[in-house]
Amino acid sequence: MRALRALPLVLVLLAPSCGGTPTGDAGSNDAGSSDAGVRDDAGSFDAGPDHDAGPRDGGTTERDAGPALCGDGVVDVSEECDDANAADADGCSGACMVEPGFGCSGEPSLCAPICGDGLVVGDEACDDANLEEGDGCGGTCARELGFACDGAPSHCALDATVAEVELRLGGGCLRTTDGRVGCFGNDLDGELGRGTAGPDAFLPVDTGIDDAVDVEIGTRHSCALRADRSVWCWGSNLHLQQGLADPAVDAPTPHAIGGLPPVDLFASGDSHVCVVGDPGGVWCWGNNDHRQLGPGASTPDSATPVVVPIPGSVDVSALALGTYHTCALTTDRTVVCWGRDTIGELGDGTASPEDRATPAPVVGLSNVAQVAAGGRTTCARTRFGTVHCWGGNEHGQLADGTQTPLATPRLLSFPVPVVDISVGERHVCALVADGNVRCWGDSSDYQTGTGDTARARSPAEVRPLPPRELVMSVEAGGRGTCVLTELARRYCWGRSEDGELGIAPLDRRTASETIPYVGTPVQLELDRFEANGQALAVFGDHHVEGLGTASSVESSVLTGAIGVFPGFTAHLPAPTEIPAMDGFLEIAVGRAFVCGRTATATLCVGDASNRQLGQGDSTIDSAVLVPVTGLGAVDELEAGSQFACARIGGQVRCWGDSDNHQTSSGGTTDQGIPITVPVIGDAIDIELGEDHACALRLGGYVSCWGDNAFGQLGDDTGGTDQEIPIDVSALPGEVSQLAVGANHGCILVDGDVYCWGRNGRGQLGTGDFTDVPIPTLVLRGAIAVTAGGEHTCALRTSGGVACWGDDAHGQLGDGGPAVTGEDSSPVPVDFAGVTDVLEIRAGHSSTCLRTSAGWRCAGYRGHGQLGDGTTLLPTYPWAPMTL
Repeated sequence: MRALRALPLVLVLLAPSCGGTPTGDAGSNDAGSSDAGVRDDAGSFDAGPDHDAGPRDGGTTERDAGPALCGDGVVDVSEECDDANAADADGCSGACMVEPGFGCSGEPSLCAPICGDGLVVGDEACDDANLEEGDGCGGTCARELGFACDGAPSHCALDATVAEVELRLGGGCLRTTDGRVGCFGNDLDGELGRGTAGPDAFLPVDTGIDDAVDVEIGTRHSCALRADRSVWCWGSNLHLQQGLADPAVDAPTPHAIGGLPPVDLFASGDSHVCVVGDPGGVWCWGNNDHRQLGPGASTPDSATPVVVPIPGSVDVSALALGTYHTCALTTDRTVVCWGRDTIGELGDGTASPEDRATPAPVVGLSNVAQVAAGGRTTCARTRFGTVHCWGGNEHGQLADGTQTPLATPRLLSFPVPVVDISVGERHVCALVADGNVRCWGDSSDYQTGTGDTARARSPAEVRPLPPRELVMSVEAGGRGTCVLTELARRYCWGRSEDGELGIAPLDRRTASETIPYVGTPVQLELDRFEANGQALAVFGDHHVEGLGTASSVESSVLTGAIGVFPGFTAHLPAPTEIPAMDGFLEIAVGRAFVCGRTATATLCVGDASNRQLGQGDSTIDSAVLVPVTGLGAVDELEAGSQFACARIGGQVRCWGDSDNHQTSSGGTTDQGIPITVPVIGDAIDIELGEDHACALRLGGYVSCWGDNAFGQLGDDTGGTDQEIPIDVSALPGEVSQLAVGANHGCILVDGDVYCWGRNGRGQLGTGDFTDVPIPTLVLRGAIAVTAGGEHTCALRTSGGVACWGDDAHGQLGDGGPAVTGEDSSPVPVDFAGVTDVLEIRAGHSSTCLRTSAGWRCAGYRGHGQLGDGTTLLPTYPWAPMTL
């Protein structure tokens, strides 16, 4: 559960920036009413005084008290705060007034800086008037690695560049030109070096090391070679790689490894580390399950560095460590390896089930200039620019067109000499002399840079590389790849969902961004049942524009489709007109199907697997709009996951999926013709969930039917599906608005929001995650409510917005997990940086708000559904704004 913090307010501008002056949304408009009747995201309002906010809102309770006594810890009606002291500069002044840049709540008042307001106060290192990551001042108002910030609002600029980047399966580390080290990605065992294990970090976290000359990483540990030739490590100690005797004690803070001579160079494997020190000898420690520490280690793992004797009168000039094997490049330009050899990892010509502790020469190699290892594969580059690889080949890393491992080095073919090579977990990349990069092997996360997920069986050219910037080095990691250019800029591609590339998350927008519509839609409809769904907008002239997944039909139908989305077979990251939907008055979005109503007809398109297109017994998908059988003009249209309903006057008719009686048809057979819902003849609004439906009726009461597994019908029972509509129990008064999410419902009564149903992500706002089968008070002082997939938002009388529930993609508008450290909130939190909001709309994993400046959205944008031109993965080289 999210910890309750004294941080009630945040502010974000329309566009992230390192500087500038915060601007508000000027003016206010009255939101026009829709001819669809009352809706859960619509309505106009006259902004009046806020309703009295109860304790959940952080409001105050009036007292019949005497004169205010500032400093007694009790917030009197004449005081803005009272923190039980008379000091200034702590958020609550000696006169009990909230100081600029702070927010205060509770008794005694707890005050904290308001990150994102442009004022640098308290423990803030910067405040650039937004919560965006990657612009120098992060979402917690901490200065990001490599940036210097000054002023208020803060102006941030890079004061260092990248000298080295290392990638692993779940993240990586980088070193700057001034010796600082920052790590990113997973932090399961303290591998980010921030003093404690914690949530994933999308951007590099400063480890505090400021004099590093090299950085090397394992799967869950990180190390740096410092200017004094000492090695410092942090992260997992499961295999004693931290040099600590107890494998249960990790090291989340960098510390020096003892027992080493002055170190010249070092390398890291999955969970073991080796160094070269005076006078050219090798020392190793950590995991020794397969004798990768050499013959000097007698125990399975070793916390103490042990000497590895290298045969011959040679020194070691470079090291390369795989998962369970170790290789060394000697001064006579040959390579020796030791450790696991079951698939030929040692390159000695034979694969053996017996581990080898004694270094043995790799056969057939001479004049070697570089050796690189990753996983169970190793490659060597000669001083003539040729490349030989051996060992693991399960993903085509040996580029021989097979998946058969080799115990003998194989010569690879390149059109020009290779100048740098890097071996990742399942793919390999090489920088060639003409400045291009070629990659091969696994591409399931686009890590080969070819733009698709097909395995690259031979070295394939990465396109497009940055123009007019010479690439200097390449790094292949667990699921991604990065290059460094002559301008010390980093370009990366591949998997980035959990911070693996050290770039701001591309699949989500944690600060709301304006959708570049030309004009203002009269209706914005978001998919509430799929994160990768679509957003459709209806305009006053009855044309429709789409965002997100550019099809309402299955992929088999999409190929060559000429219907609703002519010419589009991918995602729509910017508003795109859909001519086939011209004339729509209202639109409804289900799971892979869409319905709309015109002045004379009701039409649907897309998936028909549950007869949700209303074509009788037909379950054939349609790429063109088809009229729903037996329906003409209707007054309101709504879609559930795989069923739909229409309101004609006070009656309701439904069709499609009936597994949970959601069409009220008398059985569980899917219905291809609209069925009249019994007992309801006075509906004024209908709202559909995933597999249930509710109607707001004359007199202000609510009836629901269908799936009741989570108590979403609000009848105080739960568990039993209902074919005949039943009344929601324990209504606190006359309902003025109804909102239904995937499996929960909410109502507005006299300015108060009540919710019921499923609560697995905190979408009921009750402070916990327990399902509730009857309406429960959540929030006071609201004028509208909207329910998404697993989150809910309310428009306050003040024009601000509060949201609660699922926050995995930042859809609550509070900065998301990168700022809060949590992926959900069971209590209302303020949506950052919005005022004078006129309308709200929640989707599956996104939230959109309408102000006088138009619609702006935050949350999941993996398929372009936020309209800011961005989709999920960097499939080609992409440069982050940060280091």
